[in-house]
Amino acid sequence: MARGYIFVDIEVGKGQTVREQFAHTPGVTQADLVMGPHDLVAVVEATSIEDIGRVVVRDLQSVPGVKNTITMIVIGHD
Repeated sequence: MARGYIFVDIEVGKGQTVREQFAHTPGVTQADLVMGPHDLVAVVEATSIEDIGRVVVRDLQSVPGVKNTITMIVIGHD
């Protein structure tokens, strides 16, 4: 199982709506609004790194209010 952390920049006032849509997206196991350089951090789990990429590009980046995403792939986990 591959895992990625997705750092998301969101348009002002749309954080809760984006978080709710992420939370209902297959493959997203967690979506949290955060304070700091980004607005939301999501965890995506899939069978491969390529599948994580598909979730991010096809499903997450198309959510209204999402301005930018940065994907960090986990390279070592249990």
